[in-house]
Amino acid sequence: MNVHENQNAMRIFWYADGVLVYQGPIRDNRLHAHNAIQIVFAPKETVRLQVESESVQTGGAILLSGVKHRLEAADEHTVLILIDAEHNLADHLQAHFRATTQPKAAVARNTLAISPGIINELYTRHAWDAESNTSKLNDCQSAYKLITDLVRAICSTDHSRKSRDARIIGLMRRLSDEAPDPVKAFDLAHELGLSESRFLHLFKQSAGIPLRRFMLWQRLLRAVHCVLQGESLTFAAHSAGFADQAHFTRTFVDMFGLAPSEIFGRSRFVQAHICS
Repeated sequence: MNVHENQNAMRIFWYADGVLVYQGPIRDNRLHAHNAIQIVFAPKETVRLQVESESVQTGGAILLSGVKHRLEAADEHTVLILIDAEHNLADHLQAHFRATTQPKAAVARNTLAISPGIINELYTRHAWDAESNTSKLNDCQSAYKLITDLVRAICSTDHSRKSRDARIIGLMRRLSDEAPDPVKAFDLAHELGLSESRFLHLFKQSAGIPLRRFMLWQRLLRAVHCVLQGESLTFAAHSAGFADQAHFTRTFVDMFGLAPSEIFGRSRFVQAHICS
């Protein structure tokens, strides 16, 4: 994903539990893959999608993680969602892939179409106010509501956040606030009076993502926060516990499919929100 130089506001919401939401035009410069399931849709114009050697146009699609692709969508209304491949929501989307056998549902290899009805309904409800011609994605809660309702509509099941263990929520807040030092599941489990296996199960159930992925997202978000405060990529990398800028960049590319400089080099065009 490469942000397009368009003066209209583009929005990025970074979530600590392994989700990113972007609204704005997209122009990928190259084929790339990343460790996230990707959902993209544009209600007014088609998305030009290249998956490996196949090129198609679609109103919306879901791509599995690890699929080489390139996107182009000039429409400023375009919405792109990345969900960590180990997130609970990703589990449901992957199950939907396995259960969907109709050839007409496939846009390209490892890619499924999203029906126009779902796109129009979700977009009108959550993403854009046609009367005022402004985005409805103005805060972390509204953007996450779009994600859960979209996954529910695609998979025909309810994936809103279930009740979460208060001990795990308190721990997540503490881990988010503390310096990005390595943590051991055994020590955290002992602190809460749980076995390690029970702790890891409760953590993913409550956080939506395994502990090790949660900690990786914490480091990435800490680095992003530094960059948004005007710090250099080198300073951001060290502050977040990466060995150096190259390590941070490699991790960022693996997660999002592009280098941090490709986003933050045009940061004046982007409204970025870090969400807990």
